[in-house]
Amino acid sequence: MNNYYAGTSKGLGNNNLFEIFKLIYQAEEITRVELGKKSKYSPATISNHVNTLIEKGLVIEKEKSFSRGGRKPIILKINSRTHYILAVKIGVNIIEVFLLDLVLNIIEKKETEMPAKNSYQFTLDFINQQTNKYIRDYNLSTENTLGLGISVPALVNIKEGIIEFAPNLKWHNKNIVNDINLNFETPIYLGNDAKLGAIGEKYLKENDAINLVYISINEGIGCGIIINDEVYLGSSKNAGEYGHVVIDNEGPACHCGNYGCWETLASENFIERTWAQVTGSKLSKNEIYELGKQGDDRALEIFSEVGANIGLGIANIINGISPNRIVIGGSILKIKDYIEKPIKEKAKEKSLEITYKKVDIDFANCNGLSEVLGTGHLIIDQCLEIN
Repeated sequence: MNNYYAGTSKGLGNNNLFEIFKLIYQAEEITRVELGKKSKYSPATISNHVNTLIEKGLVIEKEKSFSRGGRKPIILKINSRTHYILAVKIGVNIIEVFLLDLVLNIIEKKETEMPAKNSYQFTLDFINQQTNKYIRDYNLSTENTLGLGISVPALVNIKEGIIEFAPNLKWHNKNIVNDINLNFETPIYLGNDAKLGAIGEKYLKENDAINLVYISINEGIGCGIIINDEVYLGSSKNAGEYGHVVIDNEGPACHCGNYGCWETLASENFIERTWAQVTGSKLSKNEIYELGKQGDDRALEIFSEVGANIGLGIANIINGISPNRIVIGGSILKIKDYIEKPIKEKAKEKSLEITYKKVDIDFANCNGLSEVLGTGHLIIDQCLEIN
């Protein structure tokens, strides 16, 4: 069996060493004095943690290039190319395999389309092929690789590394952590895509939200929740399945067995299904998107409807947990300009006024990489905690 560690909320926000690393990462360059101002730690604690990060080769020191007089201050920055991270993003239609450096820049990326049949074995073969190619091409080893992280739109057992149910992929009980075959030992992490996306959005340089919800809208809808700076998983470790909150009892059947789930009325599947009902023709979501951008009234009406439905679900989230930031991600962002207004109008209409005033509704600006960045941050956090 592969050596892996389950990604949980433990350590996120509580791992002191990771907290210092995160502040250096977000600032890009920072002095010890500035770290003290940004953190809750004493100068002695900061010095100890910084020295540990330097000893691990994760952080380096250098003199500031200019000074207002006197001794030039010593600045800290991440030593980006000493360690590497392997990241896999499994979608319903595409598999992407990344090699990242320590500041989560993409060194190389390879993607392929998911076949309709035997997709699990195909996915395994592609992951094994690409990760082992990176291992050969970049001389990766146990010493310089922090881990491999897998993002998947599914209910997962993070303790056992098992994909319990991926509805849009039709996978049940797949022990993907055990099935991956690398050429050397490194921790392997498995996580739900939306929860990893929430971590990615949480640690963006400009984000200071302590209560955040990340909504990933693709063929289905997934949500990742951060409360008081920690990922909230719930007792099942799968909290956040707002896509299966029923918003219309008379709505369409959902693969979960209910009717009128949010994702049946607010996802890209809804767009394709509604187009077919309205026009009698079957087009892909991207074809519909293109028609809408060209001014097709039928497509634009569907965009407005899906935006309002997204806003309705967001209102339930706002009223339920009152986050201070909601971030919408996923491939639905291809029509962001057409859905932003109806989303915000409906969310405002259906939210309690006092809670709506406290939330910012935003769109992911990571170019589809929120889940990948979250995977990287989780691996770094776990690495600093277990070592």
